[in-house]
This record gives sequence, structure tokens and C-alpha cells, in this order.
Amino acid sequence: MKDKPRASVIVPVHNAMGTIARTVDDLKRQTSDDFEVLLVNDGSTDGTQSALARLVEGDPRFRLLYQENAGPGVARNTGMAAARGEYVMFMDADDSIKPTFVERAMATAGETDADVVCFQMNLFDERDGQVHESEERWRSCDYPAVFDPADYADDLFCTFRNWPVDKAFKLSFLRDARIRFPALYRTEDLSFTCSALARARSIALLDECLYTYYVGSETSSTATRDSHPGDFYVGASELKQYLERNGLMERYAFAYHTWVGLCVMLNLVELSTPEGYAQAYALVADGGLERLGIYAHDYLDSKAPAAGHFTFHDVRKFLKAIEQGSAESSAKAAQALSNDVALRIRRLAYVEKYGTTWGPVLETVTRPLHALKHRSD
Repeated sequence: MKDKPRASVIVPVHNAMGTIARTVDDLKRQTSDDFEVLLVNDGSTDGTQSALARLVEGDPRFRLLYQENAGPGVARNTGMAAARGEYVMFMDADDSIKPTFVERAMATAGETDADVVCFQMNLFDERDGQVHESEERWRSCDYPAVFDPADYADDLFCTFRNWPVDKAFKLSFLRDARIRFPALYRTEDLSFTCSALARARSIALLDECLYTYYVGSETSSTATRDSHPGDFYVGASELKQYLERNGLMERYAFAYHTWVGLCVMLNLVELSTPEGYAQAYALVADGGLERLGIYAHDYLDSKAPAAGHFTFHDVRKFLKAIEQGSAESSAKAAQALSNDVALRIRRLAYVEKYGTTWGPVLETVTRPLHALKHRSD
């Protein structure tokens, strides 16, 4: 093991007994040897610590770190503080990676010296056992292979999103720019990734799928949204403060407003309990949207897609319901929006299968549909 490996792969781990063996196996099968792995046990209580020690015993590429439970954001910060690599990459303990995950990302980093390298990822739906192409894939034909993010400021966040797992970040750049994860359990990646995208001097693109994000399990971040319903608001506030503090808000105002407004809508619409919704609504009501600098009238009344099957018209309509209504009326708007999007999904499935929207007439029992609720903001 080199004193300064090419990459440090950081994996926050919390009660991951069911998946950690697969995760470690994926990391051991990497085609590159020029990397280290920092497995950060985030206060697991299910035997994960002993399992990790057993799985990585005798492999000098792996280092085990432990912290009291503080969430994945703090765990990733713990990993970054101990990292020795030129670049840092991230993996969640319940996902999977290609054997070339490190090799291909670092090849692009070496060729370009970019602050951030972006690659593609797929989704694996545990409900149907199928791999699906992510709806959030960026198109390489829309961007140069290496570019200054300021040249594509308006679309930056909506195109490359706030996931850290489909990117590699130059560690010296992150430290110089003072970019860290906030101490959150959910949406901790919003301020980190978007701040890095906006602050980067250059971004390089690798149009290869290296990461598979698992969705549909009871422990996935989308399934546990109600446990921390207000984290999205804190994450958005952190991003706003970073952009303003570093003189970036004017340049990235459109990108910020577009993406954060969408995140607000998605996080409220996808909550499943009245208690969670009430807590989240209290943050955005009574001036909460204004404190984020988010206003419904900033969004075009457009049917253009914003994320998945949601359109910018949906964002505008939902934010207006918050501005003008009560918690009850906005909850009804959220439910109506969910129903409307579900109908769109069914219609698309019928068109795909029959070439018409008359699928229900032709089939009394339709096949299960697994689309929208597949990611954390």
C-alpha cells in the first residue's frame, strides 16, 4: 500500500450486516490496486464491527474507523479526515460497484486533473430484481469531456444532481474549499455535492456506468425519509450559505432555485406519515421558503421534466400551495400530485406495452410498476 494512494473510497456503515459482505467483496474485486478503503462504522449495534474486522483481515488496503452514531454525513467527514488518497470516492454499504469503479474514474482524473469526475450509475430495484437505467443520466453530447462549470451554470445542479456516489473529488480541492458534509442523516449530500460542483475549476465526464444504486428496500434512504423529515431544509440552507459566502450565488442562482425548489417538493411529497409531513411543512411555511430564497413564481409553468415524472409545472403548483395555503391544503396538494404522477407512470407503461393508453381495457390485472420513489435529495 502506497503512503499516498490514487484514491480513497469512503464507505459509511450502519447496521449493515445484510449487505456488508457484498460491499467488501465488490471493493476487493477492484481491477486497480492503487487505492485504500475507509470503512466508517457509524455506531452499528448489530454485529457489523466484528463482521468488518473478519471480512478485511489481512488486506492492507482496508482501514476500519469507528464513531458514535452521527449519520452518514459525519461518517464521510471522518473518512475524509483520515483519507490519504489524491481523490476521494464514496460508496454506500447497501449498493454495488463495477470492478473498474476505481480504475476508470482515476484514469479520467489522471488524464484531466479535474477537481470533480462524474460518471454514470444504474438503479437496482429490489422489489422486482431488475437493473434499470437511471432517469437522471446526463447526456455526454450536451457537454465537453472537460468543462468549466461556470460555462454551464444554469443546468449544473439539475443535470449532475447531488449524489456523491457517482463522482470522484480531488481531496486537496475539497480541503482548500472547506467543503464538508453537514451533520445530517438525510439529504446530507445536497450542500456537499452542489457546493463542490459550483466551486470546481473543472469537471470531467466519464460516460460509463460504474455504480449501481439499490432502491426498494425497507432500509433505503427513500424508505426512511420520515425519520428525519427536516434534514432537507437544513441541507438546502447550508448550500445557500456556502454559495453566498463564497460569492457564487449570483452565478448559480438559477441552478440553486431550480434544484432546491424541486428538492423541497420531492421531500414533502414523498413523506408517508402525518407527523413527518407536519414537521417538514412547519419549516417551509410562514416564511420558510423565503428564507431559502425560493418562490413559486420563479418556476416556469412548463411541462418540461424536472425529475423523474415530475415537471416544473408540478414544482410551481406545489410551492404555490405552500405559499397560499395551510398544512392541510398543501398535504392535499401533495397527495393529488402523487396520484397525478402515478397516473402518468401507468399511462407510459401502457403506451410502452400496447402502443396506446387503452391498456386497462386490454388487461384487467396490470403488471406491477416500479418507477418514481427511487432516490434521496
